[in-house]
Amino acid sequence: MASYKKRVESALGNADIRRRLVRIAHRVLRSEEDSEDAAHDAVVQALAAADRFRSDAQVTTWMHRIAVNASLMALRKSQRAGRHLGALGAAGVAGLPVSWAMGGQSSSVEASFAEHDSRTRVREAVAQLPEEYRDVIERCVYEEETAEEAARALKLTPSAVRTRVGRARKRLQNLLSEEVKVAA
Repeated sequence: MASYKKRVESALGNADIRRRLVRIAHRVLRSEEDSEDAAHDAVVQALAAADRFRSDAQVTTWMHRIAVNASLMALRKSQRAGRHLGALGAAGVAGLPVSWAMGGQSSSVEASFAEHDSRTRVREAVAQLPEEYRDVIERCVYEEETAEEAARALKLTPSAVRTRVGRARKRLQNLLSEEVKVAA
């Protein structure tokens, strides 16, 4: 168990991972200040819970979830305190499209379900990709890492990461278009 705690502590000492935690928090909170605070809270929580880290999990995935939870807790706390949330932050938490927050047309319930269904289909298609493509999509798209950050983590060159992302997107496009043909 001590080796897992060392893995967690080592990862939390990494500046790239700390920046990623801030980016994750910023997607929820839409404020630099609050994002920094939430990322710090996530680091503290991760260190406190290091003994509960599952050995079969990746440290970065585990910390991603902790950062999301810390951000949501900060958001709830600010709402209880009566702090004004920006429209973008409120829309993001509610799962509404950014166009709604920016004064665009509000989407219908059907459109919201269709959007959720599309995201689900894409995630299922990503799960069908070979591991080498799935890894780069998860890092570069879902975790919003740069090609350089993903390359370091995956022990690849940045150009190899970009190539794999391109190939993965092409495969996803094929998988999703086949799904549409089958449904029609």
